[in-house]
Amino acid sequence: MDALLAFILVIALISVISIRNLLSPFLALIGGALVYGILTGLGTQIPLLLAEGCGAVFALLGIPIYCGALIAQIMRKCGYIEQVTGDLITMLHRPTLVSGIAGYLLSIPCMCCITAFVIVTPVIEHLEHTCNQRKNLYYIAAYGSVLSFVLLYPLPVSYTVITTLAFTEFNALQYLAVVVPVSAVLLGLLLIAAQRGDERAGGAEARRGGAFPAGRLKAWAPILVPLCILMAGSFMPSVSIYSSIYIALLAGAAVALLLANHPARLHAFDKGTRNAGIIMFDLCGAGALGSVIAASPLAETISAAVEGGFPALLVPFAIAALFQTAQGSRVVTAIATSSLLSGSAIALQVPAIPLVLMIAAGTLVFSYVTDPYFWLLKRTSGDPLATVLWKFTIPLALTGLFLLAVSIVLSTGI
Repeated sequence: MDALLAFILVIALISVISIRNLLSPFLALIGGALVYGILTGLGTQIPLLLAEGCGAVFALLGIPIYCGALIAQIMRKCGYIEQVTGDLITMLHRPTLVSGIAGYLLSIPCMCCITAFVIVTPVIEHLEHTCNQRKNLYYIAAYGSVLSFVLLYPLPVSYTVITTLAFTEFNALQYLAVVVPVSAVLLGLLLIAAQRGDERAGGAEARRGGAFPAGRLKAWAPILVPLCILMAGSFMPSVSIYSSIYIALLAGAAVALLLANHPARLHAFDKGTRNAGIIMFDLCGAGALGSVIAASPLAETISAAVEGGFPALLVPFAIAALFQTAQGSRVVTAIATSSLLSGSAIALQVPAIPLVLMIAAGTLVFSYVTDPYFWLLKRTSGDPLATVLWKFTIPLALTGLFLLAVSIVLSTGI
């Protein structure tokens, strides 16, 4: 069967399975990889490709995801999250600002936007007593967490894309010099609009919930230690080993565990390991699908389409958007899209930073019924499906289109 037709059929199959919750994401992705391999005639290569894909993703993300899960559990169990958010309240005062910036920042040590949202939700409940205003804060925090998660390096989305495509001349500082201001502008625009709405509704200033059991230094250490180590490794060639995400997050997890008491450490090992295992199984399934797709003739089909006149710059965005709509996970989208593109000429034709932005933009379009974050927000807010679509899916889609425009400008020098 034609590789492109097989690809569309498999994506449709995964979409149906995901929407109806017929299988776990891992089994749906592995099954999709198996079906795709059979349809494209890969035959006896399929088992090896499945194993290679799973193994590559585990090697790439196993340590960061596990460390992030431990840090998240320690911060929740020890009350660090309340201290961090309380400090933000002291500096920012407004509930909208606190929610958006807390969501944005907490995705960094947690290495997961959903985990960041879950641990900030109890704090949001104390920021606003009005039900409707509290619901708006949920969406603001969710938007902030997704924004940093898909753009900032070395969080899993950008890290996966950059590592898989193996750019020969990629400069992380140059990339951050682009995405940090862009993400700050996007988050700022949302917060300004939300704050004006809050003022019209008579929203009050955010209030600290009293004294917090965690000290300020302890609370901020799991966030600041990985960031400081990464910055040191990036700016000082003599300690460049510390620019590794593995070293930085291992250090952050070690600091969090050392500062925590014994019951909190046991809780983190138990629940953090469980959460990390669930996440890694799903991501390994994505790796298997990406490996099988990369071994098929689909890359040649895409290259031929580009040579036939289809803009090369739009191909990564279109593929990522298709993957995201089909199965909902942004990291899965990043893995599958970058695995596919690594075997095509597009990775050479499009500059590195615009290419990463293209894939990141695609992960924001179209976050709907296959996205677990969509259903988490629906359950947390209690809003009808149409409201979640309007307040979560549409803003992210518009953000994706904005990033598409930014990448085109960067690529063409307009």
